[in-house]
Amino acid sequence: MSTTLHSIRQARDTPKKTLTAFGPPNPHDYWSRIINGGEKLSFDKDNRPVINYHKNDKNGNMQLYAARFEDGKWVRRQLTKWNKPVKFSGRGSMPFIGIRNSVPTKVEPGVFTMTYRHKDYGRGRLVIDEKTLLPIDKKVTVPKEYPKELNKVKSDFEGMGIRRAGDIGLSKPNDVIYILQWETLGSNYDRPRKGKLPAPSALELIEIEQEVWE
Repeated sequence: MSTTLHSIRQARDTPKKTLTAFGPPNPHDYWSRIINGGEKLSFDKDNRPVINYHKNDKNGNMQLYAARFEDGKWVRRQLTKWNKPVKFSGRGSMPFIGIRNSVPTKVEPGVFTMTYRHKDYGRGRLVIDEKTLLPIDKKVTVPKEYPKELNKVKSDFEGMGIRRAGDIGLSKPNDVIYILQWETLGSNYDRPRKGKLPAPSALELIEIEQEVWE
């Protein structure tokens, strides 16, 4: 199933209380290397908010973390033990900054998985125990989030890629979600491009049936 769908459904059933009311999950300074969009929100089986994010550790090395609101306070777990820093800076929308993490996906009861991309360690996947929020050594089967035919770029213009906007509502039956998909060039620091530009692409509304884990 799509974690986005799972999270939205649980959020819909959770008492209306913003995350701001819980206080900051992890106070940080200017050089902690947290960036907008690096935080990923999901919910556990008890509807407690879980935030996954990247941040420097005390030695200045980039790490992945998970924070959950437990017994009136945020409890944080470090998910990685990397020994490399990731330094980034710039303005506007940036391309790959050296670190990226996905929204956790529930692949079976009590087990989440999330992917990452690191400039030095490459791409990988963490399997996380829902009870402890710590990585575990377990083989899991991860269903494809989207059918493979949706991942084929139709444009022949160099640099074009697929962009998607996930479902933010609930539909019946419960195993159906909707996405918007289109093709565009990547980030360019919010600055105009020079030279030839691609033709406008189609904005598609797609219905997908997916498996739902409770």
